[in-house]
Amino acid sequence: MFLTLEKLASELDSDLNAVLALVLDGHLPPPSIIGGRLVRWSTEALTRWSAVDCPKGQPMTRQQAYELRSTRLDERDEKMNQSDARYASDHPDTEKETE
Repeated sequence: MFLTLEKLASELDSDLNAVLALVLDGHLPPPSIIGGRLVRWSTEALTRWSAVDCPKGQPMTRQQAYELRSTRLDERDEKMNQSDARYASDHPDTEKETE
């Protein structure tokens, strides 16, 4: 099973920025990037990590941090586009802007 950043933050009773900072500093296990687009944390990896008293790992490199952030932004943009498409299909009478 995998957790999104939002679900991981909820499980830790924390906010998204705090969890990202912990990941970047190596205080939480790094996520898996599935299909080059989805950022997820393995519940198995988190369970193993917590079973050994939550050891600090290596901080992420600048490149890893960049990839994590850009993948998160891509994921957010995709959710927004899906939301816009759902709204448009649910409200067909809404006028579209003309150029």
